[in-house]
Amino acid sequence: MDEIKYMRVSLTTDCNKSCWYCFNEGQTYEIKTLEDIDGFKWFIKQMVINYSTQLVRFTGGEPLMHPAAIKMVHITKTAGVKKVGITTNGVLVEKHIDKLAEHGLDSCAVHLCHLDEQQKANLQLVTNQMTTLVNRFARTRFNVVLVKSNFLRVEELIGHIADRGIKIQILDLLRTDRIRKVKFEEEYCELNSLHKKLRRHDFKKTNENKNVKIFRRDRTIIKLVEHYANLGLQKSYCTRQLAYNPILLTPDFHLSYCTHFNKPTYSISDAVSNQDVLMLRDVIQRMKQDAVACTACSDRVVLEDLKY
Repeated sequence: MDEIKYMRVSLTTDCNKSCWYCFNEGQTYEIKTLEDIDGFKWFIKQMVINYSTQLVRFTGGEPLMHPAAIKMVHITKTAGVKKVGITTNGVLVEKHIDKLAEHGLDSCAVHLCHLDEQQKANLQLVTNQMTTLVNRFARTRFNVVLVKSNFLRVEELIGHIADRGIKIQILDLLRTDRIRKVKFEEEYCELNSLHKKLRRHDFKKTNENKNVKIFRRDRTIIKLVEHYANLGLQKSYCTRQLAYNPILLTPDFHLSYCTHFNKPTYSISDAVSNQDVLMLRDVIQRMKQDAVACTACSDRVVLEDLKY
């Protein structure tokens, strides 16, 4: 593996929301925060120079709860990373939107956690906030996990965004070690239950593969991602065959080739502390070899990418 084009960086495992289906990038729920900023600066520079890293996406927890989140965006961009993104629940985005743009953020993926809350969300306010973000960052995508308890709100949201030029990705519920079997069965909702609503608002299906269906109405695009399409209800999914399959950097300087629970991680803390390029290379090489040999997901869903 000479190239690692895409890397996800978990700045903190802390979050200001508690979505019950969150799998936290496969990490523990013990609060950890990336504290060695200078170490990260050295590391990201090595990834650009030696592994041609082109895309970095900051995740969490909630990455904007990290006190140096904006600085980390700036460090990453000035290191030579072409595209810097953030995955966020959106609560703190508007507060930091100008500084994020000023320091080089290119894209946002915003989880619409408002739709999960017991108190009914003001969808007009939500869609206005969505439009604000789209106007600031052209590469903005919104995500929502469809479950039975938010189904009606997701249906309403489709009507609200129909003419807004917004990209939204709706996913079915992913079974993880955190979700009890009975909870999963009570809440799981098939995405094709939205098709009637999409047709009612004049969305047309324009592209599809095994896992993904894309619906468009003018500039508004809705992407339905089915983790379990045509394969029954499995326990997990695998992205290893995707061209953009990322590695993950955790807050305590461990690398992982997979965001599932109970997968091995590889410490680079000594390599970072000593700024040892050869030690870093050895750890990455070992991780890559294990990734190739991994068969844990061989009988599970393999997501197939489909661009908007």
